[in-house]
Amino acid sequence: MDSLRETVEELTATVQALETDQLQKKAEAQRKKSTGDVARQTMWKKIARRQLEKRRKAEQDNATLRMMLKMQVEEAKSLTRILKRRQRIEELEAMTGVKKLKALADSDSEGDIPALQAMLSKTDELYVQVDKVFEQKKMDAVDCPGKRKSINRHANNDVFLEMSEKQLLPFDSKATEKAVWAAVEDIGLQGLQCIKDVDAQIQFHAQHRQETNNTMMISHIVATTGFEKGGFTSGFAYLNRKVARKFVEQDRSVFICTISSHPTLDTPYSCKFGCTLRVIVRSMGEDISLVESYYSVSSHIPANDRAMTSEEFDVVIAGWSEMMQIFTESVESYLLNGNKDALG
Repeated sequence: MDSLRETVEELTATVQALETDQLQKKAEAQRKKSTGDVARQTMWKKIARRQLEKRRKAEQDNATLRMMLKMQVEEAKSLTRILKRRQRIEELEAMTGVKKLKALADSDSEGDIPALQAMLSKTDELYVQVDKVFEQKKMDAVDCPGKRKSINRHANNDVFLEMSEKQLLPFDSKATEKAVWAAVEDIGLQGLQCIKDVDAQIQFHAQHRQETNNTMMISHIVATTGFEKGGFTSGFAYLNRKVARKFVEQDRSVFICTISSHPTLDTPYSCKFGCTLRVIVRSMGEDISLVESYYSVSSHIPANDRAMTSEEFDVVIAGWSEMMQIFTESVESYLLNGNKDALG
């Protein structure tokens, strides 16, 4: 009888231990789920806040554009002003050679493909070195999410702008990879709000475009007129060549994009620019992706040419910096636009 009682007590203790263990596991699972839900909610709130700020800014810009349009309509009522404006435009085009852009594009297009292919061949080396570069630039020390920016105003024919950024996004890695690829395609093909005087009169002249699922080669001429500087009106034209590659690995995807930008006309601006963007996308769990980006811009001024003035350098830094900002914002926008149904 005593033996039976001991057996009952042992079995009872075992059952209680199992029940306690099961309750602990259930509580732990619930805690992890709750933590994950809070993290996702935090990410969504941050994205929603940025999108709201972006929308408010767009509304402000639209109000400004409406005011500008009203001013232009009033100006158009005066025939004298129209004639003077037309005369100024013709003189400006003659000075900057904008009318020659079409012929220039045709003449440069023959050398476009070899130049783009040469740039594309160098992306393999950039891909192999991407982890080393991220380590050298201390990407691990960048906050997540967060960004870091470095400017070297004394750089001479060297890198003068570096930007590192981490984005934590509540989307799976496949969707994020597609958004990054679409944003890479847009780099250099959008207007820059920070240079309003230039952006209001900017023209893009496409030359060459070739794209596959993991490779793209694009070239175009960017021409501006009406850029106010020191009380004078000037303009310039640059030929931009861009190549990009996507490398898919087992646990991540790597994107390499390079841009070569150099003047095509006899303008006061003879400086050439080179830009490299390295991006790594990896999954951080169910429906969460980490995007790490490192962006660098270098300049090259031909021998015996004058260096950029401080004012010109400020404009250059603002323009190239905004290109990176547009890229990161575009990644989020493409993800949101591609998931409208899921967002309800």
